[in-house]
Amino acid sequence: MFGIYIFSLAWADFAVGLLVMGGMTIYSIPDYWPIGFDTCSLWIAVDYPCCTVSMLHLCVIARDRYLALSRPLDYKNLATTRNAVVHCLLSWVCGFALWVPTVMYVRETERDVLDAMDCYFTSTRPDIIMVQAAVVYYTPVFVMSYYYIMCVVLLRRRMAVTAVLGTYERNLSGAHATTSGSVSLTHTTQTTHITAISQSTTVSDRSKAEGPGVNRQEQQLRGIRTLGVVIFMFLFCWAPFCAFWPLVAYCPEGCIPLPLYIYSYWMTYVNSTINPLLYFLVNKDFRAGFKRLVCPSKRKTVAPMKSTG
Repeated sequence: MFGIYIFSLAWADFAVGLLVMGGMTIYSIPDYWPIGFDTCSLWIAVDYPCCTVSMLHLCVIARDRYLALSRPLDYKNLATTRNAVVHCLLSWVCGFALWVPTVMYVRETERDVLDAMDCYFTSTRPDIIMVQAAVVYYTPVFVMSYYYIMCVVLLRRRMAVTAVLGTYERNLSGAHATTSGSVSLTHTTQTTHITAISQSTTVSDRSKAEGPGVNRQEQQLRGIRTLGVVIFMFLFCWAPFCAFWPLVAYCPEGCIPLPLYIYSYWMTYVNSTINPLLYFLVNKDFRAGFKRLVCPSKRKTVAPMKSTG
């Protein structure tokens, strides 16, 4: 179901690139907002929700990886197409529901106070900004960090258990081989030949049986590694804005230099730009899943045999 999550995340990041970054470019080049107060409100009502939707998708993906590791037996029943679509839709709905009413309320009630040439979202009531920051930024950061740390802990624990079981099986196999060798002294040639065939078959069967489990563990390791890279880049890109935005609400004049504040905005947009690239470049499983979702292979049909005679 990763393909559905990545597909929805890509659309959120595409919306940021198409709608949001274009507005920021219009604002940054002349250093003022030239196309009206209402247009600014509309742009903000798209900017903040789309970035939040992208953030919520990262939380959903982190939770999905956690469930795959913590509840492997139930994961097949949980990781259905329907559940993935519902989670993606909830991310979109929550992102817009958390921002659009607040943006419209603040912009309309403070229309006479706000500068029409200034299109940064702020308010004369810092408590509104702090509540929004806590709900929309700090809580998702905590959630995705928690799930990632738990994924690392569970994966390390599982790898340790696998290593112990592997050592136990090797020791047991060695003891069995030694016992078989001592018994086979009375029938040197035939018994040695049969024991070698038996041991070879046992090792072959064991490798076949363990193959899917080992591959699954390697796949999970790649997924957790990719998730770690994505979360690290998210924290790196969003840290300046998460720190500056509440400060600007309490100290709007000069506490944060304007170029530094603009830089914090662009860093959040950069994160939305590189999110899909990270999944495609770092993890081949995501790449393959997304290709299957976008370009499903055509099923081969067998032509009916013509009757002769």
